[in-house]
Amino acid sequence: MPFAFSVPDVAFLTSGAGHAALSEFVPAGDPLRDVAAARRLVGEEHAAALLEAALLRARARGRFPDGWFWTADALEQATAVPVAEHRARRLAAVAGGRVVHDVTCSVGVEVAALSAVLDRVVGSDLDPVRLMMARANVPVAWLARADALAPVTRDAIAVADPARRTATGRRVRRPDEMAPPLDALPGPDLVVSTAPGLDFALVPWAREVELVSLDGRVREAALWSAGLVPDDGPRRRATVLRSGAPGYEVTDLDDDTCPVTEVGAWLVDPDGAVVRAGLVRQFAARHGLAQLDPHLAYLTGPHPPSGMRAFRVLEHGPFSEKTLRQTLRRRQVGRVEILVRGVDVEPDRLRPRLKLAGTEAATVVLARVGRGARAYVCEAP
Repeated sequence: MPFAFSVPDVAFLTSGAGHAALSEFVPAGDPLRDVAAARRLVGEEHAAALLEAALLRARARGRFPDGWFWTADALEQATAVPVAEHRARRLAAVAGGRVVHDVTCSVGVEVAALSAVLDRVVGSDLDPVRLMMARANVPVAWLARADALAPVTRDAIAVADPARRTATGRRVRRPDEMAPPLDALPGPDLVVSTAPGLDFALVPWAREVELVSLDGRVREAALWSAGLVPDDGPRRRATVLRSGAPGYEVTDLDDDTCPVTEVGAWLVDPDGAVVRAGLVRQFAARHGLAQLDPHLAYLTGPHPPSGMRAFRVLEHGPFSEKTLRQTLRRRQVGRVEILVRGVDVEPDRLRPRLKLAGTEAATVVLARVGRGARAYVCEAP
């Protein structure tokens, strides 16, 4: 069980003595030595809180601002900073001077991003420990203890990130199981960060569903209410964010003219946000690519778009274990990555049956095209 901070714990850690102890204390990675060192520094009463705060800061380093206070759950569930900054920029473009209220502010990641681009930002949370941490992390923001279902602001744009797991850790899939429930959140102008796997048909108030990825990993689905997006705007959007490189967006208003063809020189694997948003055809049309099958996310073309995950095709044909084993043996492949889409094959079970031997590496893509499974032997990335 993770350490549970109390209000007195946070009061000490955010005091002058607590800041000084955190500056001096550096965990060595040996639990017994670290506990002993913490006790020598701050005494028995505050040693556990000091150790946990220091360990969580170490885990957050490089992903979040240095010197922040965290709980284990808050760190695990926190919105990635680039994702929060992207949402803040979108909100700044439509806020028009209104208050933007993060009604589930936790330790303040979203509030910090909002405060960087907006003048009128409010944060609130029911958890007194997280709220104290947020006040220390984002001292410029106005923060209050309040229930998300009973906001302390009027005519504000609400931002929410409901809990997606129960108290026992079970992942929830329905809007009414989240805490707070999506349909009970304040409105009418609302943007909610939720799980990418949510059935969006269960959230009819969402005028736009935005799937957001960061560095190839789908982070969230953002649900935007009608008051925050134009009437003639897209209903689905894929936002692809990349560290150190420009990102891009694809929407359902983009051209989706895309042929279905045999495989070309390259297989292209669109970003997960594009796939989850159902915008594969729009992505293909933008880059002059084709589909292998109308129901398959893999695309093909003579050249891969810059910065996209792609595989140069060496050989392809109907999938059979025997044929694939012979092809890999002929190519002296001893290391293989196996990617499967729409085919009932488990890569970890297939790999030993291929009896790999050799010095070369390859990527094998198994995909259902039409009514049959096909194998694409590709250069390793």
